[in-house]
Amino acid sequence: MGISDSMNELERLRSRNSLLIGLTFGIPIVSMFFYGSLMFRSASPQASASTASPSLAFPLLMLFIPVSIVVLLLMANKNRKRFKQLYKETFVVNSLSNYFSQVMYDWENGFSQEQVKNFGLSRMGNRFSSEDYLRGVYKDILFEQADVTIRYHHNTGKSSSTVTYFKGRMFSFTFPKNQVTSLQIHSKNFAYAQSSPSGFKMQKVNLESEDFNKNFVVKTAYEHDAFYIITPALMERIQALSSKYRTMVMYFSGGRLFLGIEGCTDTFDPPMNKKLSYPEEQERIRRDVQDIIDVIDTMTQSVSL
Repeated sequence: MGISDSMNELERLRSRNSLLIGLTFGIPIVSMFFYGSLMFRSASPQASASTASPSLAFPLLMLFIPVSIVVLLLMANKNRKRFKQLYKETFVVNSLSNYFSQVMYDWENGFSQEQVKNFGLSRMGNRFSSEDYLRGVYKDILFEQADVTIRYHHNTGKSSSTVTYFKGRMFSFTFPKNQVTSLQIHSKNFAYAQSSPSGFKMQKVNLESEDFNKNFVVKTAYEHDAFYIITPALMERIQALSSKYRTMVMYFSGGRLFLGIEGCTDTFDPPMNKKLSYPEEQERIRRDVQDIIDVIDTMTQSVSL
């Protein structure tokens, strides 16, 4: 399918989605208007025996309305899924290969729950989702990234509540020559960091920079790891990154660095509320890719390899 055909199909799917949403909201309104009209006509002195009975229409409407809404929602969901797939194939897949090598991209899936648990970044709740998995090599660094949402839902039977532990993007970088036992750094405003990543007993460490200590918490299994990894250059880059992403958490273990950034979800997701412009969408994807590159550059250029 050529670019022109893809753009036409995307617009057709987008228009159809608007129609399905409109019908979903419109059917209950029209149905209740029809029922009200029957009630009015049956109560009129001029009502004849042939006038439809509201008592018969009501149960039929109560069946018709939810069934039709469910059918329309299923159709809309299938339509959105096809739109999203075609958008990713048209704009995302080829763009990624222009920036990274050995690219593997899976927009429907992400990290597994077990993987994220082993990242040592966030507490694990009882509700988990992940999508937009990307694996590639950039400047000889193997990286993986995906959108991740972690929540804890509590239900007492009488009331329920849901707390979001993490909602953002997680990264994994491989540094074969960099061996650290267990080191975690997170913004002070991140309340749900794992307390004992990888089962290590962690101790809090204060660094020489008071400004850094004011904004970040550093915990490590071995104090010398913190002073080996957290150089002035790394502190400077972390603070620069935090000015763009307010909440961050990172964990060094073995030859791996895991990074979580809150608030930057829905990577490469298509807009369905307006007609697409090919140049505009190309630029939007470029910005999403540049965000990933900025994070990788920030972390890799200042970590000892």
